[in-house]
Amino acid sequence: MIATDSPAQAGSYGTDHLLGPTPLTALGAVLAGTAPGRAGHDDITLFSSVGLAGTEVAVAAALTRA
Repeated sequence: MIATDSPAQAGSYGTDHLLGPTPLTALGAVLAGTAPGRAGHDDITLFSSVGLAGTEVAVAAALTRA
């Protein structure tokens, strides 16, 4: 899964800018429980940050607490 802070902005890069034609998932939707996240410990999620600094700071803070 590729999560992003702004699907509209990241979508303008084209669907294959990271790993080929992979759908983009809004990070907020995963956090809200309206989109699936990882299903297991072996799943990998890529985060495609498109420059919304507040999101980057929040993600970094959450990762350092985890």
